[in-house]
Amino acid sequence: MVHVIFTILMGFAVLAGITSLVVFVFTRGHEKKREGALRLWAESCGMTFHETMNEADPQFRHIPLFQAGRSRQFRNVMRGRVTINAREHRVLLAYFWCRSGQGNNDTSSVYSIVAIETPYTTPDLAIRREGLLNRAVIAMGMEDIDVEDALFSKTFHVTSNDRRFAYALLAPRVIEHLMLWRRGIGAKISTVEVCDGAVLIHRHRFPWRSPAQFDRILRFGAGFIDRWPDHLLARFEGDPTFRTGVTISNEELRGDR
Repeated sequence: MVHVIFTILMGFAVLAGITSLVVFVFTRGHEKKREGALRLWAESCGMTFHETMNEADPQFRHIPLFQAGRSRQFRNVMRGRVTINAREHRVLLAYFWCRSGQGNNDTSSVYSIVAIETPYTTPDLAIRREGLLNRAVIAMGMEDIDVEDALFSKTFHVTSNDRRFAYALLAPRVIEHLMLWRRGIGAKISTVEVCDGAVLIHRHRFPWRSPAQFDRILRFGAGFIDRWPDHLLARFEGDPTFRTGVTISNEELRGDR
């Protein structure tokens, strides 16, 4: 009887091992296929492709997400430039991996990311879809910033370390563009952030799988920057640092291009 039970258990163990091997081979094959497609797309766009990088380019290292956790790594890294408002901007597209927690709470996280450099030094701002996570953020003392567009404020949760900057940035044309996120752009987004001048768009847990999705997000991010109000850019051009306390009239706050 003991021999029979042992034989059955060994059979289950062998079957589990074979199943794990098949899953590994299939998953690895799928990853290599995706990597090849991203490499071809990146090169067709004039970007360089790297299988892995341990840290972001210098102009993006200050982004808080890229300093999170440990064992950080960028995979399927695409680097290049895009032209926005007749000015070239460096871009970084990749999967960002990191680990957090200890022991039984040790977890691995993956983010699909598109980062776009701007020539400005700005306050920080984050835009997320409204949800349970944002209620937790409010509970931690980060106030939701509402704008005059009621549907936008109902749909999105906005936080910033400078409310004046948030109101100046979220002009009607910017809001109209961000509302494409609500209607769908072919790839889901978790957060749009402005981090000391760099723009980061990312998706957590469920990564973008195809070059088409990265392309749509890159275009969405470029369109976001392209619509920043002229009066705000004029202040940046005059003084690259947007300083808290600068007087902006109500007309300017409501204005656009």
